[in-house]
Amino acid sequence: MDAILRGKAAELAKEIAISISTQQELGDVMRLMTKSVIECMLDAEMDAHLGQERGQVLAKAAIPNAAMQNAVADRGDETEAVRG
Repeated sequence: MDAILRGKAAELAKEIAISISTQQELGDVMRLMTKSVIECMLDAEMDAHLGQERGQVLAKAAIPNAAMQNAVADRGDETEAVRG
C-alpha cells in the first residue's frame, strides 16, 4: 500500500472513529466497509472483463445475440421455424 492510500485510510478511520461508540457499531462499520471494497473490486473486474462500465449501453451490433435475432427476424416467415 502506498503512502497516499495509507494517508487516506488513516483520515477515513479518524472520521469514522468519532461516531463509533460501541463494539457493535465498530463491527457494523467494518462489515459495511469490507462489503463496499469487495463490491468496488468486483465491479472493476467485471468492467475490465466486459469492456464496459455497469449501466453502459452497447451498440446493438456489438451484441452477438441481438445481431443474430435481427438476421432471423429479417427472414420473415422463417422466423417461427427457427425459433420453434
